[in-house]
Amino acid sequence: MAVNPHPTEPNYWVIDWWVPNTQKPVNPKTGKHPLKRKRQHFFGKYEEAMSRWSDLVQQHRQTQIIGNPRINDIIPDYLNHIELNKSPGYYKSLCAAMKKIKPFFGKHPVSHITYNLVEDFKRLHRKTPSHTNQCLRYLKIMINWAVEQKKAQPLPFKIVPLPHTEALPQPPSPAEFELIVKTVRDHFRQSGKPAQYRATVEAMIHLLYVTGLRFNEARLLQWEYLRWDDGRCLVATTKTKVQRYCIFPQESLDLLKPYKKQRGYIFTNPLTGKPVTTIRKTLKNAAEEHDIPMRGPHDLRHAAGTDTLDATGDIRATQELLGHATLKSTQRYTQIALKRRQRIAELTAAFRKEERNIEKASADEKR
Repeated sequence: MAVNPHPTEPNYWVIDWWVPNTQKPVNPKTGKHPLKRKRQHFFGKYEEAMSRWSDLVQQHRQTQIIGNPRINDIIPDYLNHIELNKSPGYYKSLCAAMKKIKPFFGKHPVSHITYNLVEDFKRLHRKTPSHTNQCLRYLKIMINWAVEQKKAQPLPFKIVPLPHTEALPQPPSPAEFELIVKTVRDHFRQSGKPAQYRATVEAMIHLLYVTGLRFNEARLLQWEYLRWDDGRCLVATTKTKVQRYCIFPQESLDLLKPYKKQRGYIFTNPLTGKPVTTIRKTLKNAAEEHDIPMRGPHDLRHAAGTDTLDATGDIRATQELLGHATLKSTQRYTQIALKRRQRIAELTAAFRKEERNIEKASADEKR
């Protein structure tokens, strides 16, 4: 930590920070002087010590930066950068976060964003810790981008997220999935939606459940990449930027066959001609009718991962199916693979029972 309590004196704090050591030559790789450590004692409250530390860092930082823009001045250019270089889903999520970031931080120059200001933001939005932490991550990434563009200085402190325990997903079981699909079909008949739209959405639901694709990956699949002989389709747009193949289930192929085309997106809204934007409400309404705890299409991805791990016990195969960049993301599915854990518990119980019987038989023989 940059601010630590004094080992013997109450209400005293030891402040550590780094400054350029101009007595040593410039590093040819970075073009900057090496840093040296400085220390100062401070009397007062912890928040005051943190504020003092922030001031010291700002005073002694190497300044090769042009200007000190407000957050509101950075946002338009940063949004343009994200829209051009990131996925539509990321851009949409960022725009939603800006509804909290702009009113609170927007009027402040980057150098005026202090530890205490961030703490006030966390305190204001503490009832929604997950989204608050996401907003702070976006704020930090945006400031780092401005630093790379030589428009601002980096934050001199670490943003500490709100404590938050993320609930484990509850993916539908195979029986629950069949019930959801049947209910979606019934709702569509009652709504009078076009047959092509009904077939498109139902085919997408089957595909998400079987392949574990992310919703945005599925909605951007294209006809020219689909092979009808074996159902193989190239997933060209992925979160990890690494293309992979998925296999269309026969149910999806049968539903889509009457509407097949040579080119273009597969899952389109026939009224707009554009890719389907959401099926969250469709799935959630169908699940709620049967008290199934389902939040949206991402739960179908969790179902694919959990069932694959349950069936095979092969976490590497599950990683490939889901397109995770590292095993760390896939390991989360070991926490929700309940059937596999139950089977392991049953095997362990049977092993112990057999061992007890062997020990008992051995004891009887000795008698």
